[in-house]
Amino acid sequence: MMIPRFALAAFAILSLFATSDAYCLKPQCMTNPCKTVQVQEPAKTITFVNVAKISIYIYWLDWDGKYTFYKLLAPGESYDQQTYEHHVWAISTSNGNSNTYPWYYQVDKDDSTVPLWIGQ
Repeated sequence: MMIPRFALAAFAILSLFATSDAYCLKPQCMTNPCKTVQVQEPAKTITFVNVAKISIYIYWLDWDGKYTFYKLLAPGESYDQQTYEHHVWAISTSNGNSNTYPWYYQVDKDDSTVPLWIGQ
């Protein structure tokens, strides 16, 4: 899936308004291999907010790197998700194989709200 250059530029500008300095969606996974690392951290709640004009699929990457579907957010919807620092989430505009996950997010201790701007 090709993402238009203007969408990438818009995302880069809009990401400057994130809720913490650490918040960032990335076009590639932050870990190699791509998976959630098992660490002992206290649980926390983050809020995924779809501010895009299209529906967004949210997946959690488990300890083996398998994608687990969690939520489909329509434009304007949000939901609270219990998670842990360092967990990796995949954000997509379609439900398919791993080639359709254009953005990754790794939970940071300071994050509480994750605005999803992709696909604008």
